[in-house]
This record gives sequence, structure tokens and C-alpha cells, in this order.
Amino acid sequence: MHLTLYIWILAASIAGFFGFNVFVSDANLPRWIVITCALVNPFIIFGLDAVAATVIHALPAKYFDPYLNRFHAGKNELSFYRRLHINSWKDYIPDTGKLTTGLSKSHIEGTKVDYLYRFLVETCYAEIIHYWMALMGIIPIFFAPHQLMFTMMIPHAIVNFLLNIPPAMIQRNNRPKLIHIYERQLKAQQQQA
Repeated sequence: MHLTLYIWILAASIAGFFGFNVFVSDANLPRWIVITCALVNPFIIFGLDAVAATVIHALPAKYFDPYLNRFHAGKNELSFYRRLHINSWKDYIPDTGKLTTGLSKSHIEGTKVDYLYRFLVETCYAEIIHYWMALMGIIPIFFAPHQLMFTMMIPHAIVNFLLNIPPAMIQRNNRPKLIHIYERQLKAQQQQA
């Protein structure tokens, strides 16, 4: 259901930008160029997002240690997320982790220390991947006809950005709680040994 919502948002925005550029905007370009750009650009952005995700996920896990400072959300940041009521809408953001990495980040499936640490590392990968994916929509702007920059290319980039930033924020919001669970389980395991 949540993925369906995202697909509807994408479809509506693509259709809206397509309709505006083909039927309303006077871009002084042949119609076939406008139509081609309107249809191809979302697929190019999706492809760039996929490349970014693949490349980042191929990097060594040591760069995605949840205890690194770059993955630490401070009190002010967590307070900002509370003001955004992130816990009330975060479950509406689709989780494709199960499809891409085999590990769903929408719920914890175990409490073993190794699993929890792997889960934490995956949240760090997801955060960085979504930041880079948010920026990938900018690349096609430099290769498209300048007449379509403000009516199509930048709006596509903005939609891509807005769909990728919330998942990164969710990872940062959830990680302190997950680290607490991990540390509690690690301590319990050490006490049993």
C-alpha cells in the first residue's frame, strides 16, 4: 500500500509535468522533443538513483558504522523530527530494503546482536543512499534543452528530492532507539558469557 502511494505521487507528478509541457507551455521546441523528454527523464532519474544505490551499497561496511559521528543525530535534530511528527507518518514511507538488500528496515525481525548490528549498518547505508538519490535528479538538468529546465527538469528533480529525503530522516530518527536496543542486547549477551 505504501509503495502504491509513492507510485501514485510519481505518476501524478509525471503526468502533470507532461501535460503542462506538451499542452500548455510554449517551449519553442518540436513537440516530439518535449514528449520524449517528459517520458524519458523520469526513467533516467530512476536509473541514476539505482546506480547511486548500487555503487554506495558496494562500499565497505566500515564506512557505515552507526557509531561514526556522521550518523549521530543530536538532540536538536531529534527535536526537529518530533516537531515534524515523524513517528505519525514514517510508516507511510515505503521500505524497499527487503527487495534490494534482503533486509526490511520497517520492522526488526530478531534480537540477536549480530542481526541488530547488521540492521544498524543497513540504516546507515539507506541514509547515505537516499541523500545521493535525492541529488541524482539534478544531473539530467544539464543535458536537457534549456527551454524545459524550469517547467520540467527542475520540477522532476524537486519531486525526486522530496521523495528521498523523508526516508533518510527516518533512518536518523530511528537509529538512536535501535542503538539502545543493540547495546542492551550486547550487554545481556556479555553477562550470559
